[in-house]
Amino acid sequence: MPLLRMSVRWWALTLSLALFAVASPLAAQTAWSLGPFVGAYRAMGSFEQASIYDTDLPYTPQALNGNAWGAEARAWFGGRWGAQLQVSSSSSTIGPTISPGGPTRSRTANVQLATAQALYNILPAQSPGRLWLGAGLGAVRHVGNAYANYGSPVNLAGVVGLGVSLPIMQHVSATAGATGAFYFYNLAMPPMYALNPGSMERGRQADVLYHVGLAWRWQ
Repeated sequence: MPLLRMSVRWWALTLSLALFAVASPLAAQTAWSLGPFVGAYRAMGSFEQASIYDTDLPYTPQALNGNAWGAEARAWFGGRWGAQLQVSSSSSTIGPTISPGGPTRSRTANVQLATAQALYNILPAQSPGRLWLGAGLGAVRHVGNAYANYGSPVNLAGVVGLGVSLPIMQHVSATAGATGAFYFYNLAMPPMYALNPGSMERGRQADVLYHVGLAWRWQ
């Protein structure tokens, strides 16, 4: 797990440095925007059959669905190409479960998503707004009481995005979009089950973040 966290930090640092390296020579012709958003997180994947089921964990990925909030920053290098950094957190409550040992307590769970995308603006350069497609990499982190025994697992993901921004004031735009993260979730066996040769929760995941917000822009 420490090695995975180090890998995620390395990717985040590399992508940030790459964005800075590209943006610096183009600063004079670069348009920037930064702002918060609110939205909804929806898990579309499924879990494979496991050999151990922990009643603290969500029984299906859909148990993690919840409201989300976050922030995003964009840089446009001319009329067509851009880059975006986005972070978000969603929260959910997993209800009590009836088990052979009796009913369990409710647990909190959060899904944190950090992504870096390259963007392509579909609209003509002279349009007041922008409509873009994006693709890149991201990290998905699961935290909360539900994952207390599992060290907040992190997975690297491929990311695609769709977004739109429309000016509503001189330096303010309304934004909306969707971000999809695709990855294979494989929860590591904790020390208490170290002698078990089987598997915990695992399966292909498709997480979607729908969001609306505001962005302050400058050049």
